[in-house]
Amino acid sequence: MKPGADCIFIFLRDLILFDIYDELSKTEKYSSYMNDWKNFVSSYRFNDNILSDVEKYAKTTGFSKFNLRSVDSEWIFEGVAKFKGENLLLNKYLQLKRIYIFLDFLSAVNPIMDRLPTDDDRAEFLNCFLKKMIKPETIDLDENKQIFVCPYSTIISYGVK
Repeated sequence: MKPGADCIFIFLRDLILFDIYDELSKTEKYSSYMNDWKNFVSSYRFNDNILSDVEKYAKTTGFSKFNLRSVDSEWIFEGVAKFKGENLLLNKYLQLKRIYIFLDFLSAVNPIMDRLPTDDDRAEFLNCFLKKMIKPETIDLDENKQIFVCPYSTIISYGVK
């Protein structure tokens, strides 16, 4: 970078999916497919001094000004309201569509999927993954909505050379 140039870096620090990778890697069924799962997640997840380490990297790479922060956030996957009346078919369609969107997200960010030998194995893995992921503390149900919350943490760094 040229002097005076600026940039922003956003690092994924942690994601609930990483905890599930760890759990599944210890099972007899998936351990042979997931023995290297830590290679596919942020190395910052295991770093308790992340902000000071990123600050040190910024200084050693020549950044004269920089700002760091850790941000906790969440993805919210919405469901549908309770199935009522004439729109039952439409509601079932919308519910399935949202489930497929979530499964597409889960498949896209999961490096283990391609290692499983068959489509049935991949479907079973996703089912197992979802069972571990969907816990009472991640679901909000009331009369009008159903949501699933997926917490994550990022490190945001802005710097000027």
